[in-house]
Amino acid sequence: MFKLLLIFADPVEASETLALFPFSARSEFLYSYSTETALLDVIILKQWGHKGVLQALTPTPIGYDLWLNLGFAGAGNPCIPLLRTYTITSVRKCSDQMSLGEELLVIPVPKLPLAQLTSVTSPYREGFNPHLQLVDMEGFSIAQQAALVSCPCSMIKISSDYTTQQGRSFLQSNKARLSKKLADAFSVLYASFNHKKVDSLQATTTMGS
Repeated sequence: MFKLLLIFADPVEASETLALFPFSARSEFLYSYSTETALLDVIILKQWGHKGVLQALTPTPIGYDLWLNLGFAGAGNPCIPLLRTYTITSVRKCSDQMSLGEELLVIPVPKLPLAQLTSVTSPYREGFNPHLQLVDMEGFSIAQQAALVSCPCSMIKISSDYTTQQGRSFLQSNKARLSKKLADAFSVLYASFNHKKVDSLQATTTMGS
């Protein structure tokens, strides 16, 4: 059985993915669904950012073949179109002073455009930055926690808004649409697991780890 842990930053991001399958609610923030070949567990953070990740992932979950973080991400570059779904190649930590720190590699999923992710400590509305592609608050901490248990980690992010003061209105007006596109991307990925009989994905994640 292939065991997959899905991690979302909040219920809005997770809503359409939870509607894909008859998940059982184990708590307000933990859901589970299983078949003969796969186990899907969903964790939703109780709060954004590093503290929310540590709260949700302590003790660090073990026994999974892959962690998959799905969520919204701001676009820090005007060349990045909104409502586009990306797979992440690496995630960097960024300080309040926009000083870029450690970078962690994650495993891209097939058939999605590639992007680099930067994780900040608070919602970023300082405008465009040539050093940024996508921006979130949780990705780096999630990748860091996965590394603690040597579990392969992948990320799917949708460009939800531009990192400007005006960008917030687009996000507020399109939350349901963004969540649906995330769910669609996961649905395609999940179908590929079944088509490959899971074994080939396990080989891929082993090579990438």
